[in-house]
Amino acid sequence: MQHTELHQYQFSDLIHRIAETHFVLQKQAISAINKSITMRNWFIGYYIVDFEQKGANKANYGSNLLELLAAKLLTQKLSNTSAPELRRYRKFYLSYPGFFHIFLEESNRGTLSHDLNHFSIYISCFFFTIIANIPRETRIFIYFV
Repeated sequence: MQHTELHQYQFSDLIHRIAETHFVLQKQAISAINKSITMRNWFIGYYIVDFEQKGANKANYGSNLLELLAAKLLTQKLSNTSAPELRRYRKFYLSYPGFFHIFLEESNRGTLSHDLNHFSIYISCFFFTIIANIPRETRIFIYFV
C-alpha cells in the first residue's frame, strides 16, 4: 500500500476554497434561475395567446381574461401573476414568438450563446419586458447599439 503525503492546508486556504466555491456556484445558480424565470414567463405568455386563439366559449371571459386568470392564479399562490404581469408575459411572447425554439436549440447543443437579433439570450426577462414596451422601430435601433 502506497502512502501518499497529504498537503497541509492553512486555515486561510480553507476559507478561500469555500468562498470561491460559494461565489462561483452562486453566480451559476443566479444565471440558471434567471433563465428559468425568463422561460417561465415566455411560456405563460404562450399559454395565454394560445388560449385566446383556441379557447372554448370566449364569451365566458371576454376582455376580462387576464383579470379572471390573475384572480384564479392568486388562489394557487403563484407569484408575479397579477393582470399587469400577465399582460407583460403575453406581450413578451408576442414580441419574441421564436425565443424558446432558439433557447432549446442552443441548450441541446450546450452552448446557450445564440445571437437573438444581435443580443445575447442571457438577457433577463426584465429587459425583455422593458423592450416589449418600446416601439418596434426603436427596438431595432437598440439591438444594433
